[in-house]
Amino acid sequence: MNNSELVNKLGQSIWYDNIERDMLQDGRMKKMIDERHIFGVTSNPSIFEAALKNSTAYDDVLQALAWSGLNSDQIYAELVKQDIQQAADLFLPVFEANRGQDGLVSVEINPLYAYDAKKSIEEGHSLWTQIGRKNAMIKVPATIEGLEVITALIAAGINVNATLIFSVERYKQVIDAYLTGLETRITNHQPIDSIASVASFFVSRIDTAVDQLLDAVISSPTTLTQEAARAKGKIAVANAKLAYKVYLEEFSNERFRVLQQQGANPQKPLWASTGTKDPNFSDTLYVDNLIASGSVNTIPPKTLAAFLDHGTARLSIEENLDQAWSDMQLLGKLEIDFSAVTKLLEEEGVDKFKQAHLALLDIIEGKRTHFVHGLNGLAGQLQSALKNAISEKAVNRMYAHDPTFWTNDESGFEEIRNRLGWLNLPSQQLALIPELEAFREELLTEGFTDAFVLGMGGSSLAPEVISQAIASTLEPGKGLKLQIIDTTNPEEIAFRCEGVDLTKTLFVVSSKSGGTSETLSAMKYFWAELEKLGVQNPGNNFIAVTDPGTSLQHLAESRNFRKVFNARPDVGGRYSVFTHFGLVPAAVMGVNLHHFLGEAIEAEKQGLETVVYPANANLLLGLLIGEGAKVGKDKLSFIAEDYAAHLVPWLEQLIAESSGKEGKGILPIEGEETLETLEYPSDRLFVYLLVNGEKRELASSLLDKGHPVIEIAIQDPYQLAKEFYRWEYATAIACAVLKVNAFDQPNVQLSKTITKDVIKQYQEKGRLEDGTPVWENDDIAVYGDSVPGLESVDNLSEILKVYGQTVKENGFFALNSFVARLDKNYDLLQGLRMMLLNRFNKATTLGFGPRFLHSTGQLHKGGQDGGLFITFTKDSPVDFEIPDEGMSFATLQRAQALGDIEALRQKGKRVIRIHLK
Repeated sequence: MNNSELVNKLGQSIWYDNIERDMLQDGRMKKMIDERHIFGVTSNPSIFEAALKNSTAYDDVLQALAWSGLNSDQIYAELVKQDIQQAADLFLPVFEANRGQDGLVSVEINPLYAYDAKKSIEEGHSLWTQIGRKNAMIKVPATIEGLEVITALIAAGINVNATLIFSVERYKQVIDAYLTGLETRITNHQPIDSIASVASFFVSRIDTAVDQLLDAVISSPTTLTQEAARAKGKIAVANAKLAYKVYLEEFSNERFRVLQQQGANPQKPLWASTGTKDPNFSDTLYVDNLIASGSVNTIPPKTLAAFLDHGTARLSIEENLDQAWSDMQLLGKLEIDFSAVTKLLEEEGVDKFKQAHLALLDIIEGKRTHFVHGLNGLAGQLQSALKNAISEKAVNRMYAHDPTFWTNDESGFEEIRNRLGWLNLPSQQLALIPELEAFREELLTEGFTDAFVLGMGGSSLAPEVISQAIASTLEPGKGLKLQIIDTTNPEEIAFRCEGVDLTKTLFVVSSKSGGTSETLSAMKYFWAELEKLGVQNPGNNFIAVTDPGTSLQHLAESRNFRKVFNARPDVGGRYSVFTHFGLVPAAVMGVNLHHFLGEAIEAEKQGLETVVYPANANLLLGLLIGEGAKVGKDKLSFIAEDYAAHLVPWLEQLIAESSGKEGKGILPIEGEETLETLEYPSDRLFVYLLVNGEKRELASSLLDKGHPVIEIAIQDPYQLAKEFYRWEYATAIACAVLKVNAFDQPNVQLSKTITKDVIKQYQEKGRLEDGTPVWENDDIAVYGDSVPGLESVDNLSEILKVYGQTVKENGFFALNSFVARLDKNYDLLQGLRMMLLNRFNKATTLGFGPRFLHSTGQLHKGGQDGGLFITFTKDSPVDFEIPDEGMSFATLQRAQALGDIEALRQKGKRVIRIHLK
């Protein structure tokens, strides 16, 4: 039993004098409650100032509120409300278990109103109503004016924490104000049994003030010098002991007994300011010596840690009461005016809270201004869109699975209704953790070292982000090393296998539909490779992740796969990171799933229907990128630092495949180098994923150039889980703004169908039909429509420049590369992107096939016009057959390239192919 529990058994409750969003979100406060370290919370302006100054945890919501047009006071009120509500919800079980006398969470009235009873009463009512939690408690500074406020709020049935009490005389007045409020309710025939109140008696500040006066006495020796020296560090405890004696008297007299018969609860004395200021005294001085039945001690973090470690739990308040009287009388002998001290402390206390409140508003104003500046001309559209979202009940409609929120095309209604399971997914997936962790331990015990995810699009991109950004930071040996096989390029497959013992490798065969051709081809290949290595039961190295009842599940069962994980059928592939498609690979890698899902749950919470629209950061982000696209800023360009850069390919798939249809779309720009002049056209909307600030100067320069820049701070790789959810939500909202179905991919099948026809022709003729090049030399061949000037060029760069001249204003270049996704090829293609960007100042994208077909491929065919699609092919230096398919991987990839080119042409897109010899 810890010291807080021991003290609780003695009748005193330990509360926590601190609140900050980080600890609400990361589970630390819940852990303290569960471990019975704390039984309530107090807050004040100084605490909120420190929390906002030292943390970015508020920035998502603060940004949304700023974008919504709220001022600093309104933003402060919303941020405080959210913290108090979250804390109150955590403490609710404690509150209910203690009949409403514990588990309370205090929030202070605006200290600027400390001497204005009318405004304070209004503020108290407003806070109580807005917070809407029965275990909230309104803190009222116990000034003379505050006494009226206490009575009025108690009379209204509001829990009150009377704060900044320094003298026994003022404490008596506070008790009277409390009892008067109860009596008013009785007169009005209102119940009083559910009202809780505490009187916060400040402690350590008294010693700080009095000890300075004692030092002055000690420095001028008199006959009382020794007594003055002995009294240092004693007056605050002595004063509190006398206050407790008043508590016992006032709540046992006839006046209170009458109220008690009606259900009244005593107003508990609460010892506040109990951190030791003087290092010469015990760090638990104001806890050890103030343990009293029927009281509360609210303790700051360092002092609580000290008390839990080495504090003394005993009923100490009534010890040495005679000495307490003597210590207080000594002050009179020393001509120290204690009433003047307490009066000054009250004034200073109010002033400190005022200054903290004003400083807090300054911090908010600085951030508000920064975030609004980032909109650079989009504020009007965004705030208008927010008004529309409120009037149309956008969030409610999304949670109601209302398909008309996105489209009026009834043919898409059923799919929309069956694709919104992701909305509440993170909080529902915690139950999966024990099974997934046990599965990982089973693999490690059996000696598995590596894992390959065989999947495309949504089945592979999220695991890839997790492996690159999170798993790479984990302690070796805690999980399997994971790679992605989302290619049909034999050179790339061979590269991924280098140094890998396939017999100790788990193959995660991931396909939502169960019929993804690339995935099944890879599965057949690795199955055959294991057989060649003498593995008797290859199925032991395979698991399947798929929807229930798919052909992949039947295949897995027939081949005795180690395990089949059924994913949620009501979640589409690109929204599937928190289904088994993402969680199984994450678990296998050794990712802390509690931490991962915990971050996602925070994003889920900030988008719930119960969140007011201006504070819904997920909603505001979606409205912004949607409205940006509507006014021509449809090139969503990412500036990403450090591990956040790994997130962007996943975002590219999510946004492009969701939005790119019906001639509309948001084109994500991933991995593009910076334009040398920074003079980008007006079709850009930048997103700055801030990790370490290395690109802050670039972001600032873009702002100065007049471009909107959305800044999102990510402090830890695990916070990418929050971004996964935030962007799923935002993308769904953006698609609603554009009035496109976010959950279908109507043009993806076109490439697949044409590719099948190409393969069929190959199987019939034994060769692929490349066509006739329009330009060729020893290094390259160009296929497609010729353009003026092509006859006079002699190298690849010049060819691209000639074709680049045909791209119109606000167009873009899409480099689609059906070559191995290896550094040598990536560097070559990035160089070409850079050349095109700086020459033509138009957006550029780079995708590797067939991977991009399951990502940006939908937008290429169904999205906005203006693109020039440049397909790169190259003969692979290595190749191997796909078992049972009658063709090799290189043939399959070339067929996919030709199929995609034909699909683009059929959709009226401009496309050329450049074959690298």
